[in-house]
Amino acid sequence: MPSVAAIGIAAAGERPKWGRKILLLLVLFTVCCYGGLRLAVFAIDSTRGYLATAKILAVEHIEVRGNRIVPAQRIISAAQLVEHKTSMLSVGEDAVRQRVAAIPWIKAARIKREWPASVVIEVEEEKPLALLVKEEKKGQQIYYMDAHRRAFLATTPGGVLDFPVITGISLLENEEAKGRVLAEVLVFLRKVKNNNPYLSMRSLSEIHCTKVFWARAISKGNISG
Repeated sequence: MPSVAAIGIAAAGERPKWGRKILLLLVLFTVCCYGGLRLAVFAIDSTRGYLATAKILAVEHIEVRGNRIVPAQRIISAAQLVEHKTSMLSVGEDAVRQRVAAIPWIKAARIKREWPASVVIEVEEEKPLALLVKEEKKGQQIYYMDAHRRAFLATTPGGVLDFPVITGISLLENEEAKGRVLAEVLVFLRKVKNNNPYLSMRSLSEIHCTKVFWARAISKGNISG
């Protein structure tokens, strides 16, 4: 009959075996979980890839809102969206917004998916208040100028030119004088735009800035200043 001491020694010797078994089970469980997770991720990615090309989720209608100068088709082309081909799932709103906002006339853009099959592109266009003539090394260049004195885009042949033209600004002596005069011109243009009873925006063709007197407004052959 084995002694109590011998039984205790045997029990103590069995503990490492159970510990190894438990450790092995934990390792196997971890490997199975990791493998299952990888398999699930692969299945999700594969399903998403299939759905991204499936015609049942294709964009069927693209609507452009807020554009007045930039044609809708140009905006859609810049967005790189194609009706009946582009998937709703592949429409990256941030990427599309950046591509549309890169159009010079577009100040801001917003993309919205309207399920199940429509995409809305809302744009805010630049709003020129006048055309600004600037003297450059290559000669005179005409720019669109907004209400914040920002010359944001050079004009091109065939572009929209139905705005008052500001001339003479390049003849002023320094940037401070140019900024001051342009600020006064903008005040004048805002008054005209707000239906000035003596001079309308449509009849105003040119504002010529000089060193002696800040501007002369030329309208239908008449000069006021």
